[in-house]
Amino acid sequence: MNHQRREFHAPRRPRNKLTAVLVGAAGAIGFALFTGLLLLVNGTAVLVFFGALVDANPAWAERKGLIQFGLFALPLGMVVIEWLVWDFLCGLLRREGRGSGGAGRQNDPGQNDEETGQNDGGKTMGAEWRR
Repeated sequence: MNHQRREFHAPRRPRNKLTAVLVGAAGAIGFALFTGLLLLVNGTAVLVFFGALVDANPAWAERKGLIQFGLFALPLGMVVIEWLVWDFLCGLLRREGRGSGGAGRQNDPGQNDEETGQNDGGKTMGAEWRR
């Protein structure tokens, strides 16, 4: 079985705890601002959609409760879907970055040996890295 040896580069870590907290807080604020922007864009799109719906069929203007619920729930639902798509795409790109061979999966504990089909329970995990 041919194993490719890959170099492991640990992610950069901040030098002290204050830097880590500030970087984490800046990241959280950035994500919150981006989510607010998504809510604004989605709310505008839903408002335009309901405006066109009322223009096409004026009877919809009498359903104020339904329109109010739609103006609240649809932008939130759209943000959740957008973040799920973002998470899926990031996972897909991370997998492609590791290579299609799944080199990262070779070291998972409990994975079956391809030749014998037996599971070692992770006892030899990382053995190819020590060679």
